[in-house]
Amino acid sequence: MRERGCRLLFLFLFACLALLHGALAETGTDLILGGVISTDGEVQHKIPSSDVPGISGNGTCTSSFYVSLSVYLGEDATEHFRGIFFKGRDNTERTPSIWLVPHTNQVTYRVMGEQGEVWATSRRELKLESWSHLVLTFGKKMGSKNFVMRLYIDGEIDSEIELRSPPVLNDADFLLGKDVGATSKGFVGLLSQLEVGTGGESFYPLLDCEVRQKFASAARNLRKITRRDHSLWTCQREADLADLVKPGHQGVLCPTHDDDAVDEGEECSIEGKGSVFEGNWELLRKSHEAKGNEKIPAILQLAWKNWLGLDQNPKSCHTALFYMQMASSIASTNYQRPGQQFSVEEVLLSERVHQSRQDNAGTDADDSWALKTMAEGGSADAALTLANRHFYGHNGFPKNMTEALSYFKMAHDLGSDVGSIALAKMLLRGDLVDGAAQGGGQRAIELYQGITTRSVDRLHLSESYNGLGFAHFYGKGGLEPNRTEALANFEEAASLGSSQGALNAALILNDEDPGHKARAVEYFKVAAKNSALANHYLGQFKAYGEGGEERNCSSAFEHFWQMAKIGPWANELSTGLKSYLDGDLDGAYAAYKRAAQLGYSIAGYNILFLLDSRRSKRNNGLRRLLGRDEGERFLADDPADTRVVLEDVILGGVEATDVLKGWAHQKLGDCYLFGDTHGCAEAKPTKAVEHYEEAVLRGNVAAYFSLGDVHFFGADGVERNETEAFRLFRQGHERSGRELASLLALGSYSILSVLGFLKRVLVL
Repeated sequence: MRERGCRLLFLFLFACLALLHGALAETGTDLILGGVISTDGEVQHKIPSSDVPGISGNGTCTSSFYVSLSVYLGEDATEHFRGIFFKGRDNTERTPSIWLVPHTNQVTYRVMGEQGEVWATSRRELKLESWSHLVLTFGKKMGSKNFVMRLYIDGEIDSEIELRSPPVLNDADFLLGKDVGATSKGFVGLLSQLEVGTGGESFYPLLDCEVRQKFASAARNLRKITRRDHSLWTCQREADLADLVKPGHQGVLCPTHDDDAVDEGEECSIEGKGSVFEGNWELLRKSHEAKGNEKIPAILQLAWKNWLGLDQNPKSCHTALFYMQMASSIASTNYQRPGQQFSVEEVLLSERVHQSRQDNAGTDADDSWALKTMAEGGSADAALTLANRHFYGHNGFPKNMTEALSYFKMAHDLGSDVGSIALAKMLLRGDLVDGAAQGGGQRAIELYQGITTRSVDRLHLSESYNGLGFAHFYGKGGLEPNRTEALANFEEAASLGSSQGALNAALILNDEDPGHKARAVEYFKVAAKNSALANHYLGQFKAYGEGGEERNCSSAFEHFWQMAKIGPWANELSTGLKSYLDGDLDGAYAAYKRAAQLGYSIAGYNILFLLDSRRSKRNNGLRRLLGRDEGERFLADDPADTRVVLEDVILGGVEATDVLKGWAHQKLGDCYLFGDTHGCAEAKPTKAVEHYEEAVLRGNVAAYFSLGDVHFFGADGVERNETEAFRLFRQGHERSGRELASLLALGSYSILSVLGFLKRVLVL
């Protein structure tokens, strides 16, 4: 009887523990930042309050919550507070926030209570150039009406403070890095694994053992991201991590999940890097140490790695957006400087470029001499072509504002309104400092006014009104600054179809009364079709739900990319083309590989074109007929590059056309059909069929024959179906309307499928 009573008592206590665990356990968890963001002391990452509902609102907080974050301290103590995270609009709203304390690497954690600010300081300092894991918890003290705010560092309790009244929440954004209104340099280093959770009406949002598990899990995830190339990483001993998360640790209240388990045999290696993308740690270091334009290559690579989930980075739109917005901001500042306008030159190496381009010769090319002769002989079109090559630095020409101005003036003197507009733009904008100083502004106004009185061309008129608006806005050419007159000219330009006019009207309206915000957004949308800068502003609206726009992370990312891709770093595409025309296939491959790392889908196509050219070593008559000049064969490539480039650079990007995506799916079909000979580790015919079908949907003619080939012969997991094969062969032939040579020119695919088509279909 006594034994039965003990058993019942044990069951009762176990049930109570289970109920208590239910009261203590979190009811909502949001992993906000799975990847790693790099802060240089000047940038901040804004997370909308709607993404952290557990710590957002107005009024006092009645629920428990926690904030968990991994921090890599990259700079030693300074004389200022350095914000790690901050939630609020100003210093009257600080729930919750954490700073580094001046002259030390201790942290102070704070909330705003009903009776003022409540804060405490950690006992420990964060280690320099090392990862630390912080967990800030807030909840009611057991057996008391008071609240407790507690700080954990690396899984262990560091310090706590008792609050006599609950903190006051706010609905402001959650900021990582430099806090709101700070004039001094902010936190320098890395932030990762940001998690925000709530625990309802519980005593604590997390138990001590759960905090230790979060520390172990974060350490394991960070090791995955940085283990390959982070020579400064100090590995936690596997035994220590395993002990933190082993099953049954701390009893039934802390069950261990399988995905938290640590492989004790896993080595903490720092060897090896991704086949296409640069190692994570080196990119993270460059992203906060480099200055200005030098940041962009590292930032763009990190943006795409987190967007696609590459190289052990978790797929995270928040993290990717942080980097893409930073790149867009740098690019937009650069773009608005005189003489710093660039455009992306996208050329497919397969399009007979040896016949159509002489970028390797530049100003000495035959067509350059011909254009110069024609311009001097009175051809305005030739003068404009030369002017644009000098202005943008295209076709092998060096960027030269003096030569550009000279040729635009020549086109103007020959009666070209386009030349007049371009000349006026350069003079008004000050692309040549001496040009603006020598009455350039007044001359520009005269040119614009002349076009408005004589031209009937809507495009020319719109450009002129936009230029006059610019002069009124900045007070150029003897005019007084006048925003009203400027807006009237910009809106007139926009009504005539000028994207630049629409952009400038949007910029003025966006800075005025908030009631004009919706009107500004409409102008931004009109301008975005042809304006990278307009896309930058739309990206901001989409990122934070401003201007009446709904928040959309992926849409914001795509808008920011349209701005970020415009800049001197796009010259990698021009470098690749020039190297290819010079016969330097290694140099071309290296340049296009760098461009692919930055997100240019066209570079992925050209990488694979170069790899294909290596595989076919004979320079036969058919290939010469098709314009595929072989030159010296490319000798070295990484077998993994084919699949990575197709899946991540082209299909994973945001700018590839349907034609390019169709081609990529066709190539991936070959990859999965033939296995390691075409860049895939193993053959997967069913996956090949999926890609061929996607290519067919995008109109890729080659895919009809490849898919027909698989159905005709059958494969592992794919039954033979001659009827379906013949249908595909016929459709491919109808859509191509070309002979065998033309079909082969469409791209690399199974020649057997074409021969089979000729043998089995054309004879019917």
